[in-house]
Amino acid sequence: MILSAMAGTLFFTACGDDDENGIDNPSVSYITSPSSSSGAVTISTQDTLELDITATTPAGFNVIRVQSDEPTILLERNRNDLGLDAGATTAEASFGLTFDNPGEVLLTITAVDDANQEAIETLTVTIEDSRATIYTAKLLYAPTAEEDSKT
Repeated sequence: MILSAMAGTLFFTACGDDDENGIDNPSVSYITSPSSSSGAVTISTQDTLELDITATTPAGFNVIRVQSDEPTILLERNRNDLGLDAGATTAEASFGLTFDNPGEVLLTITAVDDANQEAIETLTVTIEDSRATIYTAKLLYAPTAEEDSKT
């Protein structure tokens, strides 16, 4: 009887609330060009934002995704796109983004592993208008040397 009580105690002690799958969570990081600070970057319209992403996925790499709702952006690179073997635990992907209109865009950068665990980072992109303002004028009166021309 005492032996049963000890075995039961050992069983319930071993069933703690540890990480259920025993696999570390993935992580994702990025570097931008032009460089960003604290999750924000400013670019001009028609300039390209270079985004280099690194994912660490202990359960095996599946996909890196960059998305935004407004404007709608969805870019993905999976294990096959990157030429990685099944079970690869790190991946690097590069994306180039060009924006036509000024404003602010929130990019969500997601790394997903083979256990469907996600790591998410966000990047706020402020797009400034770089278009030149063109002014035109009509010449209605041009005096000549005799000062009597009304052309």
